[in-house]
Amino acid sequence: MLARYASFAASFLLVLAVGAVLAYVVHSSTAPLPTAASTATATATSTGTATATATATATPLLRAYYDVYLEGREGRTLRYVREPCTAADTALRFFARYYPVNDSDLEGERLYNSVGFGFSDRGTRSGGRCETTLEMPNYAIERVLTGQYGGDGAWREGFPLDAAAWRARYDSVVAGTLRLRSTRDIPWDVYLDGQTLTWISSSCSAEDTALRFFVRWYPADASNLEGERLYNDTGFGFTDRGLRYEGRCMAQYELPNYAIKRVLTGQYGGDGAWREGFPVDAAAWRARYGVVVAGTPRLRSTRDIPWDVHLDGNMLTWIHGACVAADTKERFFVRWYPADAGNLQGERGRTRGYNDTGFGFTDRGLRYEGKCMASFELPAYAVTRVFTGQYRSNSNGEWEHPWEGGFDIAQATATATGTATAPVRPQQ
Repeated sequence: MLARYASFAASFLLVLAVGAVLAYVVHSSTAPLPTAASTATATATSTGTATATATATATPLLRAYYDVYLEGREGRTLRYVREPCTAADTALRFFARYYPVNDSDLEGERLYNSVGFGFSDRGTRSGGRCETTLEMPNYAIERVLTGQYGGDGAWREGFPLDAAAWRARYDSVVAGTLRLRSTRDIPWDVYLDGQTLTWISSSCSAEDTALRFFVRWYPADASNLEGERLYNDTGFGFTDRGLRYEGRCMAQYELPNYAIKRVLTGQYGGDGAWREGFPVDAAAWRARYGVVVAGTPRLRSTRDIPWDVHLDGNMLTWIHGACVAADTKERFFVRWYPADAGNLQGERGRTRGYNDTGFGFTDRGLRYEGKCMASFELPAYAVTRVFTGQYRSNSNGEWEHPWEGGFDIAQATATATGTATAPVRPQQ
């Protein structure tokens, strides 16, 4: 009898062993393979239970006030970790901005979608350690900006979801043709590749990105102007179109798909504001500059007049061979005297005997490679005299001319004075 029970027990144990092997095989074929991330987040204890570790990746994707990790099988979970951590570190609300790859995924008129949440909504604080998570949407995302807001300790930092692709794009841009070079006062290199305008800073701080950017572009065909001004423009915050990552900054803007003569760009709104321009076709701009200066100026620069003034046909051109930003600060005016009084414009023209206009230098000109050139096309009718200069308003609200000068077109006789005796406000 004892032998029968022993034989039965042996058979039963064999069946259990086979069943265990089969169960293991089935489980192995259906369960997901462990990833480096998942094996890093759980360790077995002597009692067979698991304890969660800090993150799903060995190093954080973003090091900031909270370290930020990207985890999950599809990389859609943001985990925020701070250690050591106090209750004060959890007081501010968190935010995340997602910048979709496809505009069709935008939920409003802004260039990003966003979410905000409190630490207590989904976070834990234990043993001096704080953790919270956020599930990102399933659509394709180019970059994320995240942080805390609402008081002391606020912070924000960004990262690309595909860091390798971001680095490759950065390297591709800086390998291209530089249009504007950074200086002591301007922290940005500016590139143009096709219609893509890119701002690059290889050693970038948060202060460099604080001011808003602007872009003005001057269409070659006036029919592409969107208003009454001589340019189209836009403005944006750096984070709308750019990213500071690994100590480097890159922002991009796509210009319209029509011919553009020149671009003026910069930052505005506080200390550190700047603006510079460049021609889209630099070789053509240099060639035109060379043709103009090869001619004889109708009004030659002097100690009091920083500009040579040329006239070729009906094209009036101001030239400055060693130009600084201060030379272009004041607005320009032009008066022209028609040979036929019938071409005088309105009561003002008939009373004064001339037509006139005023403009800012950047409306019709460009400072590039230390040289300045601005042009204005006079009407096609015969003109006997031109008078031009720059003007400004003084502390009393009166108009004054830092310089002015004129010439007769018939005999090309130049006259010039350093100051105006009877300033007249040019027609705007």
